[in-house]
Amino acid sequence: MKMKYEKYWGNIEKMNLLLFVAVVLDPRYKMKYIVYWFNKWYAKPKTESMVKKVGGAIDSASGSCVTSDVASSSMSSASNIHDPWKSAIKEFQHHLAQEDNGECKIEVDQYLLEASEPPYTLDFDNLGWWRVNSSKYKILSNVA
Repeated sequence: MKMKYEKYWGNIEKMNLLLFVAVVLDPRYKMKYIVYWFNKWYAKPKTESMVKKVGGAIDSASGSCVTSDVASSSMSSASNIHDPWKSAIKEFQHHLAQEDNGECKIEVDQYLLEASEPPYTLDFDNLGWWRVNSSKYKILSNVA
């Protein structure tokens, strides 16, 4: 039993980053929760390394969400490429995709800086929270 624990949970650097991303996307905990426990359990260099990895995973997940949204909308309009309005929309979407990579970063930062929900709420509905706040966090709500 201890061997299985060590295999899956013993080394933090081998753990699946999505476990930590899920905690960060929980509006009750966010990144502060991860940083608190990493600082409590591990040395400072390992904590800093893991916080960067988790942040990078969130950034890459939110960045890939934008490009996939644009790609899917571009594919749907590709059949009507002869229509000048559709090609103009496609060109503009491509332009927005290039600009929105910075917006993803801003949205993640805005989410992380916002105050957390009270952690003691037992019947908290994460998906409901993301549904309500999807207009505020368009990209992250798709990731969540």
